[in-house]
Amino acid sequence: VVLEPEAEKSLAEVMWLYSVNLLEKMLVLDAEKRVTAAEALMHPYFEPIHDPEEEIEAEKYDDTFDNMDLPLDEWKRITYKEILNFKPPQTLESKETAV
Repeated sequence: VVLEPEAEKSLAEVMWLYSVNLLEKMLVLDAEKRVTAAEALMHPYFEPIHDPEEEIEAEKYDDTFDNMDLPLDEWKRITYKEILNFKPPQTLESKETAV
């Protein structure tokens, strides 16, 4: 689609407003009120690149450790153990990078 210069400026302005709106939703401190990743992907800002077929649903965040009062050394041990046990998820090849 070829846009006239006025339309390009208008599109740029609209995308700027969308980006600000999305950032405001993502930067809410209260996690219960913050936009989820799935909701963010449905935002108009991502409409030009949104492809539900390529998007995987993330596992629910395990917050069991979040409110624990542990000594620093214990937090270091837990973090180190998580890093060692981390296995990146296997993903399908993106249409963008497919040859």
